[in-house]
Amino acid sequence: MPYGSPGVEFTGLHSDTTAVTQIHFLPGQGRLLSLLDDNTIHLWELVGGAPREVGGVKKEGVIILQEVDSYSLPGRPGIESCSATRVTVLLLLRSCDLLCIGTEGGGVYFLELPCLSLKDNLTLPQDQVTQR
Repeated sequence: MPYGSPGVEFTGLHSDTTAVTQIHFLPGQGRLLSLLDDNTIHLWELVGGAPREVGGVKKEGVIILQEVDSYSLPGRPGIESCSATRVTVLLLLRSCDLLCIGTEGGGVYFLELPCLSLKDNLTLPQDQVTQR
């Protein structure tokens, strides 16, 4: 069955047993992002496998959901508690090339997609947000 058909189900398993707090689909890309309560963001992708034979019938390649990358938002240096940098909001821009990340402390970070690299030049730390 093709992706998007009724009854199609994919399962992904994170390496840690940390709870998933948010899931965001990247429209038209066969990708999704998951946010765990340990502040890690994981990028998943539907990946096609080689054709195989099942019960004597040749089946097209099996599609699996595979984690392709992850990113952990760094905590503030010298601060034990990560509540100030705990991710509370993820906003995917319509172009799906930039992920906006809002934290409990008010900081705003930006990740370039699909490489999950932090755009330091766009980061708005909590101190800057509260001063404005």
